[in-house]
Amino acid sequence: MSGEPSARDALAARLLEHTTRGIDRLSVEVAGEHVTLWLRQGRLRESCTCGSEGCEHVAAALAFLLQDEPLARSGELSLRAPARAASLADAASLGAIADALDELCLATVRAGLAVPESPSLRQALEQLLAAVPSPTPRAVARWVGRFRAALVAGDLGETARLLDGAAQWRDMLRAQDDTTAAVEARRAWLGTVDPSGASALADVTLLEVAREWVAGLDRAALERRYLLDVTSGDTYVEQRLRGETAISVGSCPRLAHVAFAEIEPGLQPPGVRLLQYTLSLPSGEASWQRVVQLAQTEVATVRELFTAALARSPALAEPFVVFAPHQRDAGPDGALRDQRGERIALDDEHGGLAVDELSTVTAGAELMCVLGRLLGRPTGLALRPLSVIVRRGAWLELRRVT
Repeated sequence: MSGEPSARDALAARLLEHTTRGIDRLSVEVAGEHVTLWLRQGRLRESCTCGSEGCEHVAAALAFLLQDEPLARSGELSLRAPARAASLADAASLGAIADALDELCLATVRAGLAVPESPSLRQALEQLLAAVPSPTPRAVARWVGRFRAALVAGDLGETARLLDGAAQWRDMLRAQDDTTAAVEARRAWLGTVDPSGASALADVTLLEVAREWVAGLDRAALERRYLLDVTSGDTYVEQRLRGETAISVGSCPRLAHVAFAEIEPGLQPPGVRLLQYTLSLPSGEASWQRVVQLAQTEVATVRELFTAALARSPALAEPFVVFAPHQRDAGPDGALRDQRGERIALDDEHGGLAVDELSTVTAGAELMCVLGRLLGRPTGLALRPLSVIVRRGAWLELRRVT
């Protein structure tokens, strides 16, 4: 660690003092590397994208900040607080979002599902997008994309779930309470992270097993990357809007050995931002055997996971599951069944069947498990397959569907 203890304590005290003004953490760019400073349990913590502990970049950043010099004197350092933090502290902005959600709920009731492109609905969505911070937070963009799709499909259940979740968020905005649930909901919707460091992830190995592009304000506007903690089996999602570059590098599949990452609470599965990590290729058979071990085998258990995720975050939950079927139906829908005969339908998310996609990537191989996103459909639970693990001869391998 760099800097004298007394000086570091002084800087920690300054950060704590300004937290109420929306300054959650500080980022300083030094010689092309990004140094981040934040508080955890009242103590100053630091990280650098170079990956070294106590590096010269951290030392330079601390020296600059502890001198208490005006920022304008430095031509090489850029100091900033997250733009989202200011939006969270702006009560007027939060009130405008709540009002926009009211208008959207009212417009939906008036228009109904028979007129998904009504002028009142378009105007209400435009009001919501004008009220949220710019650029549009990813969670809001995804919610709008799902809401539009549900209206077009005439899916009453999905529309009701999305509006119910949005109404709960609206109530939290109006109450302005500081409970953990309310704070996490605001952060989830508006794309902020926990400044206390309580939602940090460190010293874990994440295996990326799937990627997909999903609808936001435009079709295929948001990329999602699904990562499994190979020890606990927990799932995280890393995401970016099309055109964004602030995301980890590497192709899928890959192993990310994470020294430090930030968790975005409130989402299901939780969002993650990888900040310090190294990459390697999956270790062949061992990696895929571990995924198969983590797979669910009972549809009833999968249904419970889906229901629990919706209860925690009804508007933002899109649960990811690894499911090992006992058999596949031979019929045209190719549904997956467990040993009890309970089924999960395959869905391409656009009202069609995904059986052809799955058949293509599993041709000539034994299907071990399907990895994908769970969907609630009027006919029951459905699975959007994103990748599969198959056995070819003596070897297991992952094949991507999307």
